[in-house]
Amino acid sequence: MLTISEFVAELETSVAKYFSSFRFIVLLQTSNSYKAHIILSEDGLISARYNARNERTDLALIHNQQRIFGYDNLKLWHFHPYSDPSQHIACSKPTIDQVIAEMKAVVEKINKANG
Repeated sequence: MLTISEFVAELETSVAKYFSSFRFIVLLQTSNSYKAHIILSEDGLISARYNARNERTDLALIHNQQRIFGYDNLKLWHFHPYSDPSQHIACSKPTIDQVIAEMKAVVEKINKANG
């Protein structure tokens, strides 16, 4: 089980590894809870939430105020694919680095589509 400080350290390391421009806005940080928005662009961000007591984790890529991709473990681990983010596809527990890497790939697809 990760502590809040361990979760934040892994998140910060992964975001810095895959994104050259970002800004963390911490919405809540206690000894057991963490919520932040990681601003990637004018219309894109990563929403990150973690609860150390029950390991509840939610990492979502938001574009134009809508979740377009993400992973969370409400009930069981699952992901919301970019092709249809309303779906819940069961998966094993991902690493934070894996999730952020996949988010980077989605951002690149969006950027390529937008020219």
